[in-house]
Amino acid sequence: DIDWRSLAEGNVSSRTDVDRVLGQVKYRENGLSLRSEASVACLVNFHDHRVRNPQFHLHFRFISNAKIIQERGHMHPSGLKGIELWTSLDTLTDPVERADRLTFLRNVLLAPSEPASIDRKRLADFRSFVRKGPDQEFLDFVRSFCWMRSSSDLEAALVLSKETIRERAELHGFEQADAFCLQALFQHVLLILSQP
Repeated sequence: DIDWRSLAEGNVSSRTDVDRVLGQVKYRENGLSLRSEASVACLVNFHDHRVRNPQFHLHFRFISNAKIIQERGHMHPSGLKGIELWTSLDTLTDPVERADRLTFLRNVLLAPSEPASIDRKRLADFRSFVRKGPDQEFLDFVRSFCWMRSSSDLEAALVLSKETIRERAELHGFEQADAFCLQALFQHVLLILSQP
C-alpha cells in the first residue's frame, strides 16, 4: 500500500516507509508478452516512478489473467518466454547465465516499436536505462517488477501478505484489523476475477 501524500512530500520516517509497492491489474483477452503495449507501458511507468522517487525502494506487481505468450522474433535458447525468463532471475544464481538472460531481456525491450499510448520522452528515458544501465541496476529493476499471472500467484501473494501482516507488531490492533479485512477482501476479489 502506498501513502501517496508521504510519497509526494518525500516524508520518510523509518525503513517501513522506504519500501513501497505499486501495482496494476489488467484483464486481457489477448496474450501478454514483454513487448505487449500494456507490459511496456507498465515498465515505462515503473521506471519513471523509480527515477522520480529515488528515496524509496519501489516494487511493482503486474496482475493479469492473460496467457503468457512468446515475443515475436525473440526466442531464448532455454525456450522460456520473455516474462518467464524475467521471473527466473529471482532465483537464478549462476552469474554467467544471469548475465546472458539480462542481455536477452535488454534486446527484447530495445527492439523497435512505438506504442501509441506511451509518452515518447518517457519511453526514450526507459530505453536509455535499459541500454546503458549497469547490470546490477537493471537486475534490481527486474527483481522489483513482479509478474503475477494466475490465480495460484494471487493465492501465494495473499498468503505472503497475511504472514507479513501477522509478523509486523505495528499492525496489531483494531484499526489495523479493519485495514487487513479490506485488503484481504480486495485480494479475494482479484483471485475470483483472475480465474477462467
